Amino acid sequence: GRVSARRTRIHDGGASGAFVHSGGVLDVEDCEIFRNAFSGFEVRDRGAVTARRTRLYDNARSGVTVTKSATAMLDDIDVMRNKLAGVEVSDAGLVAVRRSRISDGAQQGVLATRGGTGTIDDSDVSGNGSAGIEVVDGGSLFVRWTKIRNGLAAGVLCSKAAGVFEDCDIAANALAGADIRAGSTPVFRRCRFRDGQTSGVFASDRSEALFDDCDIAANALSGLEIKSGANPLIRRTKVRDNKQGGVFTYEKALGILEECDVIGNAFAGVEIRDGAAPVVRRCRINRNGYEGVWVHKGGAGRIEGSNLSGNGRGAWDVETSTTVERIGNIE
Repeated sequence: GRVSARRTRIHDGGASGAFVHSGGVLDVEDCEIFRNAFSGFEVRDRGAVTARRTRLYDNARSGVTVTKSATAMLDDIDVMRNKLAGVEVSDAGLVAVRRSRISDGAQQGVLATRGGTGTIDDSDVSGNGSAGIEVVDGGSLFVRWTKIRNGLAAGVLCSKAAGVFEDCDIAANALAGADIRAGSTPVFRRCRFRDGQTSGVFASDRSEALFDDCDIAANALSGLEIKSGANPLIRRTKVRDNKQGGVFTYEKALGILEECDVIGNAFAGVEIRDGAAPVVRRCRINRNGYEGVWVHKGGAGRIEGSNLSGNGRGAWDVETSTTVERIGNIE
């Protein structure tokens, strides 16, 4: 069946505020759903919810739970202060979030897991207790024009998952702007990673990611931190003004940097250690506080066709027992 609710308050219930299932449809406008014992909306088993101009807050589980082939279309809603995720999608559920604010939850702002998918457009995800957006265990999201900020963990966390992030502003989170872990292949285009309390981007555990035309700036540690066999591709990206190094690779990290600007970082532009072997092509690595490229014992990789001029301690510091290739660079 189909039910509509307008200008209604749904609160203090013993289960979810609205439970939509078995093909049922709920249309909600201008409502408040709060202090329920489970989720604000619980949508499952091919149920469908469309919500506009609605507030979901102080619920004992998630603000919105979508699972088992259910759908939720959320437009201009406020999801705040819920005890689990603001919006959680799993098990072939689908969410579409537009022009909404997801804030101050005890856990993730948005969680996509176990085959849950969706889109987030033109929204603000802020002040959540775990990752702003977490995509794990086969989840996938397409996120555009969204602010992901002031969280108590990573801005974006990906583990064994995929996703596309375009034109997002990822700022002032307590951990990395993006934390990319095992089995993940996310894509970031034209995103900003700034003012984080650790590294702008942290890639580990043989993950692969694409960063294209991004800006990684003014983070408290390195702009890019790559470890444990991670192999990201970074193209046409600025890594600038970070308070430690520009690009820090270690523990057998890989990675390719192409046509990037690595400038104005406090330590080395690119640092290679512990068996790491990145490839740096046609980059501008200038005005960094230490060397343009610093290669520790055991470091490897290839630096080619790059401009390494104007760094505080010169172009290179290459220790003994390294296998780094230097081809056609300007020093």
